[in-house]
Amino acid sequence: MTTADNRPLRQRLFEPRNISSQALVPKLATYAALLLWTFVALMPLYWVLITSFKLPIQVDAGPFYLPFIDYRPTLDAWHYILVDIARDTIRPYVNSVVVALASTCLAVLVGAMAAYALVRIRFRVKIAAVASFIVLVLGVVVAVGYFDADWRLGSAIAIALFFLCLSTIARRSRRALTNGDIEFWMISNRIMPPVVAVLPIYLMFQKVHLLDTWTALVATYTAVNLPIVVWLTRDFFAAIPRDLEESAEIDGASKYRVLFTIALPLARSGLAATFMLVFILSWNEYLLALFLSNVKAQTMPLLVAGMNGTRGPQWWYMSVVIIIMIAPVVVIAAMLQKHISRGLLLGAVKGCILLLAAASLLSASAPAWSQAPTDYRMWQRGYDRSTVYRSMTPTLQLPDAVPTPRVVVPDNPGRQPMLIDPAETDPGSQLMFSPEWLAYCRAKYNSFNSRTGKYLSYGGVYRTCR
Repeated sequence: MTTADNRPLRQRLFEPRNISSQALVPKLATYAALLLWTFVALMPLYWVLITSFKLPIQVDAGPFYLPFIDYRPTLDAWHYILVDIARDTIRPYVNSVVVALASTCLAVLVGAMAAYALVRIRFRVKIAAVASFIVLVLGVVVAVGYFDADWRLGSAIAIALFFLCLSTIARRSRRALTNGDIEFWMISNRIMPPVVAVLPIYLMFQKVHLLDTWTALVATYTAVNLPIVVWLTRDFFAAIPRDLEESAEIDGASKYRVLFTIALPLARSGLAATFMLVFILSWNEYLLALFLSNVKAQTMPLLVAGMNGTRGPQWWYMSVVIIIMIAPVVVIAAMLQKHISRGLLLGAVKGCILLLAAASLLSASAPAWSQAPTDYRMWQRGYDRSTVYRSMTPTLQLPDAVPTPRVVVPDNPGRQPMLIDPAETDPGSQLMFSPEWLAYCRAKYNSFNSRTGKYLSYGGVYRTCR
């Protein structure tokens, strides 16, 4: 039985009765803070979820937060994203899955091996060897970039010269770099802003004809995330007792067998946390994907940016794409949760994961300066000139009768404008479209170009007004 608390009221409110309990006022303050933080963390998710079931007029006339009370939910935006433009949605989704998983697996594998080597092996890299390597790399870049040399031939010559330098100049050098210098150099790569290196990376892949491919994205993401993997997994491997590895080596196990059978299983909690962190970074990468991909290798962040078109942010479509985008991250986090429950520095890594997940959700929309293609099927769904747009521009209406797509050819022999069909025009003549056709196309497509007679459709494809 619990005895009655006969302490004064002030002590009962502010002082705990024992070390395993909490006073009433601090408990209420703790729960209030937790509820406030829960609201701050879940409100963006709730807003994105309910916005995906709204029409454009409901989004612009809001705010509406209670389905079936403030507004009537609809699956129109979901139908448009998953059915009408399913091909344009599935392609970036598959690209993101392939690129993120491949780059994350490569970064974790190579980074874990590098971190284990830095912990267990003492390195002394000659400064002359490092200098010769940098000079040869710069030589290959100059030869390929300025003299249009074949990069395969240049790389082969550079490799041969590097081995020659290792056997001659490097042997006579005494100054060397140790493990601490190598670790500092690797983590210092993350100090440099990505925008500084994105242009040289773009030119490099342009020379080797790998732009807009999975190879370029996977290689770049792996190189960018590799220092993070080394930095995080190094402490996990350092916490493993060396007695276990030495016992295995006495029994005849090689370094690779010790790594894959002893070190990696013991550090699986840290590897799982690192995998989750690197996957989120790869999944949400925008700047590198913007420069290195166009249409074939377009990723999900670029698709979300595409919803911020010439009409402004299309929140109803962006919400659907954001929900689709965060689904794999949630699934992988749920699958790896039991492996992340223990491990050294787990709290810090897990906190970083939660912060990055929240930041990625809040910043999933495109930057303000990015302008993406306008969707060419919105007018079929009734959104191009919906009630909202009609109220904003009441004078801009689609004509009841669609005019014939005729073209004015000013340079005809008779010196008089002649209206003909576009298919019959001379490819070398300067085309001038009739005023009725231009007015119709401008009313139908916001991105219509009067000079070319085409509009910028969803996915960056120029299509003829019809």
